[in-house]
Amino acid sequence: MKRTQSYSLYKALIEHIAKMRKNIESSSNSNRSKRKQYPAVTVGAKYDMYEHIGNQHYKSGENDFEEPLLDALRKKYGELNHIDNQSGNHVGHCAENYAATKVLKDLHKNGLSIPLSNIEFTDAIRPRTWKMIDWCSICRNIFS
Repeated sequence: MKRTQSYSLYKALIEHIAKMRKNIESSSNSNRSKRKQYPAVTVGAKYDMYEHIGNQHYKSGENDFEEPLLDALRKKYGELNHIDNQSGNHVGHCAENYAATKVLKDLHKNGLSIPLSNIEFTDAIRPRTWKMIDWCSICRNIFS
């Protein structure tokens, strides 16, 4: 996987998380239910001028992803939503998949396609704690 150095994408990522945190913290829900509103991870994806933010999801559907990404996930890991024995993560749930899909959709609209390995990513961040975490082995495999 390639790490981006895009200032604009990191800025957008931080603004996205800050806005999410503000909305969640200003809600009248209890602290316990507020915690459940945060995605586990948020990340940015970039190719050329196309930059997008994606959040982790707790369930993935086939319509969530552009065809090249869905094909790669199926080919390497089988069905979406099952737990990968090696990483312990659910296939298709990662924020990287959702951010990359937005980039791929923009490219597709403009008649372009690229290998998944050409997409660059920001560091992954846990919105609830602001901690940076490493990309999982599923994402490293799909986007390398």
